[in-house]
Amino acid sequence: MKLYETELDRLTLIQREPLRYIERRIEEVELADDLHYAVTVTQQFTVPLLGKNKKWEARSDKLLLVPLGWFSKDRLPDIWVQDESGSTLPFLRRREQGEVGAILFMGQWERLFFAKVTKRGEREARAIWKMIQAGVEQVVTSSRKGARIVIFRLEYYLRKLSTNKLISADVRDFLESILAENKFWSSLTTLAEVRLLFTQMKGKPGGTYVVTAKYTERLPYRPLFSRDLRRRAREGNEVDSGSLIPIRRAMRRSLGWLGVGSTGIVRRAINLRQAASFWTIFIVPDGVEPIRCFWKSDINKKPIKEQVSTEHTVSVDATKAAAGKHHEHGQATKPDVLALDTQIASSSAITSAAGLAALLCLVGAYVYKGVSHVDIGALFAATPATLAGALAYRGHTFVRRISRGPRVMLALLSAQGALLAVVLSLHRPGAFTDVLAFILSIYSLSMTGVLLFIRFGPRGRKNERSRWRWMTQRISPKKCRQWQAYFAVSYLLLWLFGVVVVALTQATMQHEHIFSAQFPDNILHVWFG
Repeated sequence: MKLYETELDRLTLIQREPLRYIERRIEEVELADDLHYAVTVTQQFTVPLLGKNKKWEARSDKLLLVPLGWFSKDRLPDIWVQDESGSTLPFLRRREQGEVGAILFMGQWERLFFAKVTKRGEREARAIWKMIQAGVEQVVTSSRKGARIVIFRLEYYLRKLSTNKLISADVRDFLESILAENKFWSSLTTLAEVRLLFTQMKGKPGGTYVVTAKYTERLPYRPLFSRDLRRRAREGNEVDSGSLIPIRRAMRRSLGWLGVGSTGIVRRAINLRQAASFWTIFIVPDGVEPIRCFWKSDINKKPIKEQVSTEHTVSVDATKAAAGKHHEHGQATKPDVLALDTQIASSSAITSAAGLAALLCLVGAYVYKGVSHVDIGALFAATPATLAGALAYRGHTFVRRISRGPRVMLALLSAQGALLAVVLSLHRPGAFTDVLAFILSIYSLSMTGVLLFIRFGPRGRKNERSRWRWMTQRISPKKCRQWQAYFAVSYLLLWLFGVVVVALTQATMQHEHIFSAQFPDNILHVWFG
């Protein structure tokens, strides 16, 4: 395909003023598995008119170049695009993608760098400019690693060339102005990380069209804004300190692994500045609940009830979370990051698992007390163990990742119950049986507390279904996350203290009746003599 100059000018105008021509962009992000998103992008745009006779230009169909937005440099083998009628739209070839990307990028800087170039040095400067443009084409079409190498070699060559005494002073100033422009090189580095994709479609200039793109994107797992926390710690801002950041991060990961805390997913909204109305809709599978969704710029902001903001919009439902930003034409937009906090859904399956763990706790205590009805003990130990094992491994892959901690604990609980059932079936109770029963009862009690917190504990939800809405709606998302973590840690420490008390009581009163008429004086008498 020949890249017609008119269509390139039209595309340049769209990229220069995206808030004017790209009216709406919706990115529907579905958690396909524990490593990938399934993304569906719907973009509504208006084709600009360029000719002097605009009525005549809008009469006939033309082969238009349509920008699809910025995408990751990761390979997207399953991406495809369709128009409103459902017809599949073709992509530009790789070489043409590089040409268009380089023309759009260089067009942003050409006027700035050539402003002070005289006619005497313009010819030589143009030759250098074409060489730079060829390097930008390689940056667009290369991988991340290859693009970084191209940028390094390009900068090195320009620096060597600027020290050449054979070139004129005008050209030397031209090169030094390019090398001194940090925004040029930072923008080129961004171009090495992401790519701008284009498609072709027939349409009339001045018309409004909708295109839909579908592809799979890799799901990153990393701490929420860890770089910002480290930077604030170095600067001494807020209450964060460099020594506490690893501890807090380890605490968040531990709570998330246990299932009593949230797991954060971070996604960069790299196309935020490419549409006047930008929406991202997260869809989570059954078994996982979105509890908070917020922009990085709003992580410390408290909602103001009296002030209705139309710029930022966030809505969290039982299975979906939507976040949007709206900008007017000419309004400055800043890059931002979108965060989604997910957690194991509070369901009847969690309640059943907690009930089974409590039953196994009673079975362990029953056997540890030395009751002679070992057949009944084996029956009670084997049945919950089987059911707990059935609950341990099932569900969506992302759900299994989020719930890996409780599933591991359930699997251990099932194994302990099954082992105790086997030992009891041998009709040889003894010291080993007592140890197994004691461990099973204490472990089951610990597991019951964790599952009960997953089922009934506060989560700091930022939605309409929050039981603590009177508090969460008045505080920032960061405070909600901190409040949830502090409450979970306090509960776990208190429950651990209760487990230790129960363990000491069982160990000291193995052959005595605990719930007698003297309870709890009998326990205090045994403990303190």
